[in-house]
Amino acid sequence: MKRHLLSKRDMKELINAVPELSDYLRGLSELEYYGLEDLTLYVAEKMPILAVTELIIEGVKREYRFPTIPFINRNPQLQDRYGLIDVDQGAVSHVAGGADVMRPGIKTISGNFSKGSIVLVRDPRGLVIAVGVALYSSGDMIGMNKGKVIQNIHHVNDRIWRIFEELNKD
Repeated sequence: MKRHLLSKRDMKELINAVPELSDYLRGLSELEYYGLEDLTLYVAEKMPILAVTELIIEGVKREYRFPTIPFINRNPQLQDRYGLIDVDQGAVSHVAGGADVMRPGIKTISGNFSKGSIVLVRDPRGLVIAVGVALYSSGDMIGMNKGKVIQNIHHVNDRIWRIFEELNKD
């Protein structure tokens, strides 16, 4: 894993590209990034903040930028900037293990989001256990009773989580 320091110009571009995190990013004196095979991970002070990757979801290839679970759980005030999906206890182990979110496992849907938006999936305690891509708008999702509604793209104990643990070993 090769580490690089982000230039001031690149930092400005990133701030513009991720407005929901711009106030936090502006406050950083230094941001580094790790270029992995299919993922770029932005890290500040041993905390992975943002991941960027290209994914094919429902046949469409697109770049997604999303906050990491450790970062969001350390800064819970940022949750309000995303659509929120609260799952029931029965869904927690499945979603935290990487499963997509099925409509019957959802207790509440908060925020107004469109299909293709990044959403945060929380357990009954309010901790984020996954980040996903909405396969339906919030309005459509509320009216549904069954089916897959969120594609899981980052979850507890995945590669990003393990990098966070590795960075904070000492």
